[in-house]
Amino acid sequence: MCKKIIFISIGLIITDQIIKKIMLNKQIEIIKNIFYLEYLQNNGIVFGIKMNNCLVIFLSILIILIFIKIINKYKYLTNSISLIFAGSISNTIDRIIRGYVVDYIKIFELPIFNLADVFIIIGVLIFWKKFIFEIINKNKENDNNNNSKEYRR
Repeated sequence: MCKKIIFISIGLIITDQIIKKIMLNKQIEIIKNIFYLEYLQNNGIVFGIKMNNCLVIFLSILIILIFIKIINKYKYLTNSISLIFAGSISNTIDRIIRGYVVDYIKIFELPIFNLADVFIIIGVLIFWKKFIFEIINKNKENDNNNNSKEYRR
């Protein structure tokens, strides 16, 4: 389980880091006026919101440690944890090595982002979907158990 998360995460981190190296100081038009690959140094957090770099690194490492802690408890969240883990680590690598995060995906006039950001967003969406479904299923089980106990009385 943990090996699967590490294996998936390493592949995703390597992919993001290779693209970041390729994109240094470049702009590539993929679909005119819609989709570009454009190099940007992001000194902030998501969407360029400014925050102290040391604080961001600390929070990133804290999030990574939290996910390491919950890996074994929630085995059904392997894919989402892998995505969040990979995105967090890849952007943390940027902050430690470069002092900023390399962003490179530009769609329309949205803020520029990177593949690691996409990993995190998709991972969080999967996490919440699975987590919420587990809560709903547990509530249904509890309701069914309570109903069957009432029926027996």
